[in-house]
Amino acid sequence: MNEKKKQLIITILKMTGAYDLSSKSVYNAIISIKDKYKSLSTDSKKEEYENKVNDIVANFSFENYIDNLCKIYDKSFSEESLQKIIDFYNSDLGRKLNDKSIIKEVSNMQKDWFNRFETEIRAII
Repeated sequence: MNEKKKQLIITILKMTGAYDLSSKSVYNAIISIKDKYKSLSTDSKKEEYENKVNDIVANFSFENYIDNLCKIYDKSFSEESLQKIIDFYNSDLGRKLNDKSIIKEVSNMQKDWFNRFETEIRAII
């Protein structure tokens, strides 16, 4: 994929909030996985573990994640289609679809839904 197409894809990811969300998700996943397996290394090997993990993390950077995400969009959309998507998100209807208050309401619903789910699961334990 050429650089122009990659930038169009990144623009869409940023316009939809997927870029920021992905950034947070990748960061949290890396921290979580590092912490999960850190406790499995022995004290004498902690430094060696940290060095190896840091090498692995370098290969699984956010930039690497975005490159892989762009490859998915690259297979499905032409540059012309990507530009039309951007034009849509810049239109009144596109801005309404991407309105922060709607996104916040959806996010709050998700949190509430998962909290209720967890509460019901905890109730049976």
